[in-house]
Amino acid sequence: VTILDASASYGTIAVGATQSCSATGDCYQAQPGSTRPATHWDLTLTETLSTGSSRDWILHVGDSFTDVPESHLFYSFVETLLHSGITGGCALDRYCPGGTVTRAQMAIFLARGMAGGDGNILPTGIVGTCAYDCTAGGVSCFNDVPPTVSYCRHVHYLASQGITGGCTATDYCPGGTVTRAQMAIFLARILAGGDTNIPPSGMFGSCPYDCTSGGTSCFSDVPPTIPYCRHVHYLAAQGVTGGCSATEYCPKGPNTRGQMAVFLVRTFGLILYGP
Repeated sequence: VTILDASASYGTIAVGATQSCSATGDCYQAQPGSTRPATHWDLTLTETLSTGSSRDWILHVGDSFTDVPESHLFYSFVETLLHSGITGGCALDRYCPGGTVTRAQMAIFLARGMAGGDGNILPTGIVGTCAYDCTAGGVSCFNDVPPTVSYCRHVHYLASQGITGGCTATDYCPGGTVTRAQMAIFLARILAGGDTNIPPSGMFGSCPYDCTSGGTSCFSDVPPTIPYCRHVHYLAAQGVTGGCSATEYCPKGPNTRGQMAVFLVRTFGLILYGP
């Protein structure tokens, strides 16, 4: 790292207030090297104040994926996902923002977000009355999720948290594509802390909704009596998504990896830079 400007000034800061160096126009400047050591690249810079106190700042270096440049619609969301350890992309230097999300990939993303990192997802546990062990010689609660497959613990973690129970009583369907309706159910349950905490009625902006018989919907393609109506509207009310157009949600449409980045960042409140 090359330090271009090692000094900065914040001016006079009132007690309890915050202020940027942009107030004085005198800011620090540092430039990373030209050779990227890894896809996820953070710089750690130590700032020492005139008072003698100091702190370390962790700065994420962007332009991590060749297919998600700074001009891309989902750039900041994708970079935040990478920085938060949710995904490393689809290849060494690509994120594949237009690719669809499978149920196995979704399990990995959501489990990491819920657990606060991949290292916090244990290989063993309980799903209802089924004990699972995602190691060699272990057992799975789903016929189509072998104990040794890489996403076994992620799938079972989600199931143990009540986020999904699979596509049938015995299968998870890991290769299946996640629709926008399915994603709404998963994320709404995470945000609300359980399915029973998702209300059937409320407000989405200035639109009141009532997901019951004879009720009203804010989306023309989400009938009030369809099972995921309350999940879709709850997500919209929380500012996670506003639909695919001004009047539609497109519940049967597939989730792209780019859209998924937006959903995850907003659901888990992930940040790229902060204290």
